[in-house]
Amino acid sequence: MTCEDFVNAVERLMDERRYTGIEGLSSDMKSHINQCTDCKEYFRETEIVHESLTRIHQETIPAELYWRLVHLANERERKSSKEFTVMALIGAVKIIVPVLALWIVGLFASPAARITIEIGIYIFGLALAFEKLGRRLITDRV
Repeated sequence: MTCEDFVNAVERLMDERRYTGIEGLSSDMKSHINQCTDCKEYFRETEIVHESLTRIHQETIPAELYWRLVHLANERERKSSKEFTVMALIGAVKIIVPVLALWIVGLFASPAARITIEIGIYIFGLALAFEKLGRRLITDRV
């Protein structure tokens, strides 16, 4: 067994959560660390890290604090959802009212005027699209 094979085998045991210390090593691995001082040192350090990690106490937060945080997160989500709905309605009104007004005027206009009005509607739509793009770029930078 090479040093690289030994290290890979130890890492695989750790990744698969099958690491049980020296008892869990194969006979090839045990004979390798008896002959190789570098791998013996690596294994000793790995055991120290493993023992330290298994002793870490995981703190739990009080139930009242947990539910308060959940409630605040839900409130924030509802608030942003309401703001989105209001902004969508305002955006729809900004588009529909001028387009509808131009369309109504276009019904009574000459064919040349209708074309001019349709071009105006398209330009208005492009202007709104660029306005939204500009706001998004500014918001993303902040």
